[in-house]
Amino acid sequence: MDQKVRVRLDRGETRSMKIRRGVQQGCCLSPILFNLYSECLTKEALDGLGDFKLGGKIIQTVKYADDLVLMVKEETVLQGMIDRLIEI
Repeated sequence: MDQKVRVRLDRGETRSMKIRRGVQQGCCLSPILFNLYSECLTKEALDGLGDFKLGGKIIQTVKYADDLVLMVKEETVLQGMIDRLIEI
């Protein structure tokens, strides 16, 4: 599955390059790999941030498909979560 792509950057596009690994659109592995990646990303990025409690449990995120909702009480904590996600 060779595919040629260009990556868009602030200073323009890269030269064309081949991608030789990955999963095709509609592959049954795609959602599994996405869920593993997004779960690891959010756990690392949000560790120790936020204290929104629901039913006595701390809830930081609600996820559905490729959507992510961050749950916090204060706007400053939300901005910290967003900054950390971008950094990770």
